[in-house]
Amino acid sequence: MIAPMRTYPIPFNEADRLAALRACMARKEKEGAVFDAMAEAARSLLRGGAGLVSLVEEDEQVFTGMVGLDQRATPRNWSFCAHTITTDAPMVVLDTHEDPRFADQYLVRNAPHIRFYAGAPIILASGHRIGSLCVLDWEPREMPAPHEIETLVNLARSAAALFDSPAAAETPQHEADSDLQAEFMALIAHELRTPVAVMYGNARLLETRLPDGLEHRMTRAIRRSCENLTGLINSVINYADASTGELAINTRKMDLPLLLEDIIEAELPVFHANDKDVCLIQSDLEAWVDLDPDHIRIALTNVIENARLHGGSCLTVTVNRDELGHVELRFSDNGQLKDKAAIEKLYQPFRVGENVDTRSVGGLGLGLPLTRKIIELHGGDMGVEAGEFGTSVVLRLPGWRVTEEEPALKLSSG
Repeated sequence: MIAPMRTYPIPFNEADRLAALRACMARKEKEGAVFDAMAEAARSLLRGGAGLVSLVEEDEQVFTGMVGLDQRATPRNWSFCAHTITTDAPMVVLDTHEDPRFADQYLVRNAPHIRFYAGAPIILASGHRIGSLCVLDWEPREMPAPHEIETLVNLARSAAALFDSPAAAETPQHEADSDLQAEFMALIAHELRTPVAVMYGNARLLETRLPDGLEHRMTRAIRRSCENLTGLINSVINYADASTGELAINTRKMDLPLLLEDIIEAELPVFHANDKDVCLIQSDLEAWVDLDPDHIRIALTNVIENARLHGGSCLTVTVNRDELGHVELRFSDNGQLKDKAAIEKLYQPFRVGENVDTRSVGGLGLGLPLTRKIIELHGGDMGVEAGEFGTSVVLRLPGWRVTEEEPALKLSSG
């Protein structure tokens, strides 16, 4: 039986976000009446059925301010606000029945039968998004006016100001730390871009001069890897928040099997040089998937690289949809992880497939932990299965990311 998947994405900085939330939880009880008034103001503003000040905790959402609803908490799997906290922008769902993220959600299919949602994230002075101020309704709605959304955002800012402790607001240390982190990020970006640009230029020159053959294919792989790395560097700088450790995603519709073929083609010469093989042997995915192209590429590349470094002699990759409609990517090789404890270590940074003192291959062990965070940020999950005849890394992406609509621009594998 296929295990159910969570219905929400996990922010990249989830551990820090939860720590920031717990640090200000004392305000929840102290300012309860004020939060109820904010919930009523939001409901009146959008003429909704319910207004909520929602805090998104690890496994549930708690309503510290509430009007129009009679329960103080729900599982996080039932939460709209768990999606709202993934960006700084407000989220509006005009008709839940038409949104694949929420069409099968429990509170949509069951009482109170939510059909409309509008929420603005509650963003602390630290930059962490701990919840949202939101409005629910039981009928689909038209898009609220811009000034109404702006007022909802301002109300959420007022809620955030209440949650922020006076000491935190008066302490300039965080701003100083943020400035240093931002400066560090800019420095790292420059230091990475320069050598990558040199490698790219030389690889492109060699590619034009070499005849067709193994050396030409390897040079092209280097050139394309430089292009991908440049895109990743730019993506991290553009979408990473140095002050909170957050990483936002910028998604578009993608042909996932084509992306995998592109990655495998670039990796193939290195596999062959190590007397190993990798192939995409099956794909019944005939739809587009809404993904961040830079981050999902690095996630998939990490899994393939991990198999090359620590796996067996043959890696096979399959892409399918399971019986629940989720996308499953399975990376299977004929290597073995005999110790179950080794599986858990693969999820931890700076862990690799062998003892750090005796292993014969390099790497910091950041690949699979980073992959897991990227997949969770997309709303999916990752697992490692060790069996008698091999090891599999299984990535699942939620069905609501799949669409039949073709993108305006298709991925090029050139």
